[in-house]
Amino acid sequence: MAKILVSAYEDRKVEVEDEVTALEKNITAYLFAGIGDEWSLVFSIEGKIDVTRVLMESMRPGQYIHINVVLAWGHILNHEELVKKLEKAAESPNEAGQNK
Repeated sequence: MAKILVSAYEDRKVEVEDEVTALEKNITAYLFAGIGDEWSLVFSIEGKIDVTRVLMESMRPGQYIHINVVLAWGHILNHEELVKKLEKAAESPNEAGQNK
């Protein structure tokens, strides 16, 4: 596996999906359509960090990514890692040999 796909913080391989799903294509089309209200809220972190459609456009090639987009992305990734850890813990047998 390419070194770039291995986390520097956790020793595990990262699985990258090869194909973009229809849902992902629809979301991308909505975000980058250039029509409608560019200030529509896309993501909010507890009402403290808001990401609008216009800020998402900073992810286009050649642009500087807006800090709120980076914060939102980090929040989503951290949440996904927490869910994975909780699922893994639920699958692990406890000392009595049963699932928790």
